[in-house]
Amino acid sequence: MSVKLMDIAIDFFRVEDYRRLSELTKRSFLLNAWHIDQHLPRQLGGEVFFQTVATRALHENTNSCLVARHRGQPVGYIIYGVDMAVSRQVGINTATIILFCVDQAHKGRGVGRRLLERACALLGGRGIRLLTVGTDANNMPALTLYQSAGFVTRLTWGTWRLYPTFHRSPVAAPFRVEPWSGDESALGLCRLIDRPLSWFRESRLSPRGLVTLRRGLGSLLEQHLRNGQSMALVAKAGGFFRERIAGLLVWEEDGAVEKFFNTRETEKRIYRVTDILVPRSARGQGVASQLLTAFCDMATSRSHCIEAWATTGGASLPRGHTPASMPTAAMDDWASLNVLAKCSFRPPATTRGASLPRGHTSASMAPATTRGASLPRGHTSASMPTHLATVLHRWIG
Repeated sequence: MSVKLMDIAIDFFRVEDYRRLSELTKRSFLLNAWHIDQHLPRQLGGEVFFQTVATRALHENTNSCLVARHRGQPVGYIIYGVDMAVSRQVGINTATIILFCVDQAHKGRGVGRRLLERACALLGGRGIRLLTVGTDANNMPALTLYQSAGFVTRLTWGTWRLYPTFHRSPVAAPFRVEPWSGDESALGLCRLIDRPLSWFRESRLSPRGLVTLRRGLGSLLEQHLRNGQSMALVAKAGGFFRERIAGLLVWEEDGAVEKFFNTRETEKRIYRVTDILVPRSARGQGVASQLLTAFCDMATSRSHCIEAWATTGGASLPRGHTPASMPTAAMDDWASLNVLAKCSFRPPATTRGASLPRGHTSASMAPATTRGASLPRGHTSASMPTHLATVLHRWIG
């Protein structure tokens, strides 16, 4: 049955839409890192995003949800929200597309474009200047839509994971590593926070605003450590009277996702390493490798996997910025990628004989953004991340 674009109505989310949007999402997002990973107990489609992302987002007052309807039935939706804290810090009103989905039967008919254009118009009317969105780097229809609508790629990063079955080589241990126990001096390293965030790649944001953003992220990390939302290991060097902090590894437990894998017989954790912070004076001494190895020794046996995110290559700094004024991103160099590989982290690649999303082959699942680029020492294209995510920006007005 042919559906004309004029037969599609767009309005805001209603409570009765919830079940239909959940079903629609479950059949989508089959390129995500939880779906293609054959090392995990089961494959997860869009249900993991709807229950962990959409459900939470729909309850936030700063977010909005537009729904596309055909004959009264939802066939697509877009959830977007204003980044209040980031807007204050960078001095520009910014917003993010949180989740965007169109029913497979209605793709290619302009439904997604209408949702996107309507969202941009509404955000522009609210004074939003910068809109960001993340998507799978292999999702060509989504990338084509965004780029045709004026979005520009600012950041690409890959998912790396360590599983209990992976063999790990020993790493030299010249430092003492122990759980963080509230030592305030270790929290001083939070100012070095350097995560893969696309705002740090945006040349139209002021250096002063980005410095303020970085300080805000450091303060938030300190808060998370103090209230137990994040946990940490500390690397120490020197004797009792001349002890110094050589590094800090921060991790979180992803309870929202791990419940999809746990059963009555098996209850394991999913951990995400969010930060490895090493002062300049201690870099090049193996601190990061020892911290990551110590954490893996502690956590691997009781986890489904340990996850880390890493950008796939360096990028030039925007004009007027220096490395001090604008950090590029956590793990945004080959040395950091080598730390992950040294500790036996691998991309969540599909295994031989595994089913791929419809329309994809092993070649199409390869990280296209790394083709032609130099790889870290000891790496081949097969060892680089299979799952990549891309963050795009669009300036409004």
